Amino acid sequence: MGITNSGHPRSARVRAGQLFRTRTMGAAAAALLCGVFGLGVIAVTSMPSGAAGTATLFVDNVNGTQTTGCTTSGAGACKTIQEGVDAAEVLTGTAVTLNVAGGTPYAEAVIINLTSASGDSLDIEGTGTSQPDLVLSGPTGSLVTIDNTTVGALTIRNMAITGGNATGPEGAGGGINDLGSGTVTVDRDTFSHNSATFDGGAIDFADKCVTGSAGTGTLNVSSSTFSNNQGSTSGTDGGAIDANDCTGTGTMTVTDSTFNSNNAGDGGAIAHFSTAATSSVTNSTFEANGASSNNGGGLIGAHLNLTNDTIAGNVGNGIVSSSGGGVTVANSILADPCAGTITDDGHNVAADNTCGLGPNSISNSTTIDLQGLAANGSTGPQTAAISTSSSAHGIVPAASCTVTTDERGQPRPGIGFTTCDAGAYEIQKSTGYDLAGTDGGVFVFPVGQPKGFFGSIPGLGIHINNIRGLVATNDFSGYNLVGSDGGVFVFPLGM
Repeated sequence: MGITNSGHPRSARVRAGQLFRTRTMGAAAAALLCGVFGLGVIAVTSMPSGAAGTATLFVDNVNGTQTTGCTTSGAGACKTIQEGVDAAEVLTGTAVTLNVAGGTPYAEAVIINLTSASGDSLDIEGTGTSQPDLVLSGPTGSLVTIDNTTVGALTIRNMAITGGNATGPEGAGGGINDLGSGTVTVDRDTFSHNSATFDGGAIDFADKCVTGSAGTGTLNVSSSTFSNNQGSTSGTDGGAIDANDCTGTGTMTVTDSTFNSNNAGDGGAIAHFSTAATSSVTNSTFEANGASSNNGGGLIGAHLNLTNDTIAGNVGNGIVSSSGGGVTVANSILADPCAGTITDDGHNVAADNTCGLGPNSISNSTTIDLQGLAANGSTGPQTAAISTSSSAHGIVPAASCTVTTDERGQPRPGIGFTTCDAGAYEIQKSTGYDLAGTDGGVFVFPVGQPKGFFGSIPGLGIHINNIRGLVATNDFSGYNLVGSDGGVFVFPLGM
């Protein structure tokens, strides 16, 4: 099946109202600005000539009172993320961390321009117990626009980006519209209910179909969730992410992320069209995404490597390989049909024979036994678990376990096993204690796992194994637990 989507014949239009800004203020001018206008002391670390300094700025839309500077937390913080970004851009040649306080949503659209490649970087970091939520302040527009003169590194971490709506003939990237050529990293973020009439419901990257885009750069996505993002259902690419359209040459790396219920014309979750640059998707889950054209409900792409991914329940084929370069798949679960040229790199499990798998993989499997999306012991993106009876369990020899953890951060091979599982989820043997208190509280204490304590809702999953004694503490403020191996644990409540 030949699919030709790379390089759409779209006419070039100048996007109305697009703002291109350049800031080139040096350190001396910044110091003068602080002295004259009372912006406070910006914490910039002195570095040798040619090296970058560092600074930390603050945004707090509840307690902040400043519009410039943003030099301290609380009242010394700026009110908006844009004010914090503006303060960061003044500090050229500086690695700036912008701490954004969680709580009340930030209703604004942000424009970013990092013009210096030499140490000019910005890390927008959500802080607090809940992700700060960046939502659209007006009826339409991208929530974050990265200007095409940007060459520095931008990181957006631990943020929720919700409800962006990029409209118009070239409405692209409802959440993030990246026109620049620098490195953009999204880490531990949640993108939901963003939309675009053109490409990239949540993120549009290195898209030369868009007027003014540099068409290059680097996009890194890790430990993030994309849900209910939407490209126009007709003729658009990438419900969640569109990359390298119209001969763009950027590099995309996606790891440990989940894509659920995203939709577009082509590439319900991801559309990656590239004539040269090879990108990768690793340890990621694609479920219930859709492509109205049947061109890749999960993914459509060229020059794309998939490793330890789970692709299931998508509408319009799971994977479609477009013309101009194929898709290579290894150690993955392919529960949906494939189309185009798929290269089997071994140890895949497919529900039918459309993916053209070789002898080291399994086709037409009826025992993949995927479960629905759930936390599965992780505070990050949800995953789809498998059971020990799944055909994906243990199919990957240890020598081919090139990815050392699963999407949740659990080890590969799983504890108690010598071979690895296909897909984004790795089974671990239950080695430890399950504790059920008299009040119905259930707690799990796995041995040898990265996180040694998990709590659960009272009354769920009660399995008492290897417990010799369980009594209340003397003051009834907790539990004393004695294991069959002689281990004694004290668990005070409320501490």
